Amino acid sequence: MSNKSLKEKPEQGIFILPGGYMLPDGTCHQVVKLRQLTGREEEMILDAGVVAVDDGHENNNNNVVTLLTHILTNCIESIGPIKEINSDIVRKLLICDRDYLLLKLRQITFGDRIDAQTQCPNESCGKPMHIDFDLKNIKVQRKD
Repeated sequence: MSNKSLKEKPEQGIFILPGGYMLPDGTCHQVVKLRQLTGREEEMILDAGVVAVDDGHENNNNNVVTLLTHILTNCIESIGPIKEINSDIVRKLLICDRDYLLLKLRQITFGDRIDAQTQCPNESCGKPMHIDFDLKNIKVQRKD
């Protein structure tokens, strides 16, 4: 089935991976069912102590990757016919698919708008910055 004939249903948590999860037999699955974040995942984020600022330490980056893997493992209900999702499956997803699922997870949990205040990361500047955009405007390139 071509990925052009597959339809996303965000209200049901159904999304189409830009790449797809490939099984050893060559079968590619692109349909994923996601559920929203719950308090459990929010606690995981707090307990991990991961800060949003990249301090350049590799350990912090590893913590973020591990945390995001656990969150996706919890929130992916199925990939194609696969219902038993574990961290090994999530790690085998293409990076673009993981990023896409995190984007969609954010969208179904908190909505389409990003409206945030942050500080310029340049140490010589440090001025406040306002970020405001709609996640629906992010274009995703899909390949057959």
